[in-house]
Amino acid sequence: MLATRSSAAASGSKLNAMRIKAGKRVMKKVTAVLLVYAILVIASSVFWVWSAVAKSRPTAGSNNVNINLATDTDKMKQDAKLVTDKATELAGGVTDDDKADGQASDIVKSNDL
Repeated sequence: MLATRSSAAASGSKLNAMRIKAGKRVMKKVTAVLLVYAILVIASSVFWVWSAVAKSRPTAGSNNVNINLATDTDKMKQDAKLVTDKATELAGGVTDDDKADGQASDIVKSNDL
């Protein structure tokens, strides 16, 4: 009888431990969801305020809004060059179609097409 009580107590403590672990998992998920929700609220409010400040005010009685955009073409060219250089570096120095033509014909030949 004593062995039965001790095994029941052990299984009860295991059950309680499992419930605590499950509760912790649920709390972690709830915390993560609340954190994501808070980030979304903050981000949307910042965007809303920014867009309100960035727009010029229309004249009274007018429905027209003027938004001016400016581009820096030199910066765009620098960025394009940087991206091209980085892509070439990551591709192992392959430029244009150095290996692509040979590989494509090998694949076609291996499929007997």
